[in-house]
Amino acid sequence: MSLRFDQLVEQLDIGTLPQYAQGQIIEQLGETILQATIVTISERLSPKQFNRFERAMDAAEDPVAAIEMFVATQAPELTPLLEQVREDEIKKLRQAIRNIKV
Repeated sequence: MSLRFDQLVEQLDIGTLPQYAQGQIIEQLGETILQATIVTISERLSPKQFNRFERAMDAAEDPVAAIEMFVATQAPELTPLLEQVREDEIKKLRQAIRNIKV
């Protein structure tokens, strides 16, 4: 499930920041989630699956859609990991933000 911008702002408790700062934080979160997802999936694939995954990612214009399609068609057992990685990264960022709030 993809979270909307305003839902992420609320979850991260960054509503008091200027909108451009909110956008930057959420954009960086998206990149972090993407990288964490790639690493997590890659670690769990067989060498043959990894080669297919690598080719799919190299050819992808939309890496998120490519990951979702690959997992759905080539490694459906990894589907729960997609949401778990997203939740974990949001939780880490939320905690980091709480640690720096004054």
